[in-house]
Amino acid sequence: MAVARSIETQREPPEVPCLENGDRLDQPTFHERYLVMPGDVRAELIEGTVYVMSSPVTRDHAGPHALIVRWLDTFADEWDALETFDNVTVILSRNGEVQPDAILRIKPSHGGNTVDRGEYVEGAPELVIEIARSSVAYDLHQKKRLYERAGASEYLVLLVTEQEIRWFVLEKGHYQMLKPGPDGILRSRQFPGLWLDPRAMIEGAGRRVLEVLREGIASPEHQAWIAARKENGSRQVD
Repeated sequence: MAVARSIETQREPPEVPCLENGDRLDQPTFHERYLVMPGDVRAELIEGTVYVMSSPVTRDHAGPHALIVRWLDTFADEWDALETFDNVTVILSRNGEVQPDAILRIKPSHGGNTVDRGEYVEGAPELVIEIARSSVAYDLHQKKRLYERAGASEYLVLLVTEQEIRWFVLEKGHYQMLKPGPDGILRSRQFPGLWLDPRAMIEGAGRRVLEVLREGIASPEHQAWIAARKENGSRQVD
């Protein structure tokens, strides 16, 4: 009997199965399997369904992606409580783990919606951004519903084929399209001063994108928002 127990203890642990498109999993099981996948594989869990993406990244995705991160980083530089992440894993729920193209959040230490779970972000970021091939992509359907239910305050999708930007804001638990001003500029409600010229972003006109953003940063509403957040933070410290 002692020999049998010794052999039993030497058995290799069962191999973790690979992720497959269409698998129905909960978040902990998905995450365990994702960790053993090859490094060039990107996967997400949307409403309990696995989506695996391993195709090369095209220029019409990579270009806007780089400019979006630059735009967010420039805004985040205005206050050390803001943080931008590129392709970070975000755990949203028991049936949702995603890897958005970019997020902008208020740090947990300053009252933001998310928390840090080890190396990952948990909870709904204040602003989530995705770059989608077209309006039929799951970014505007299954994933949009997931972000909505999780409570992400704003969700921006850049549609490559349609050459269009759709920016949604959460109102009473449902996303509504953010409408541009008379000048065509989109203005975030969650982050006063985060202004975007959608046409310039789509055309890759970085100088114009940052010019409009700096106008937003210089606006009275942005300055008032930053002052109020910093004052609130100092009160919490006191």
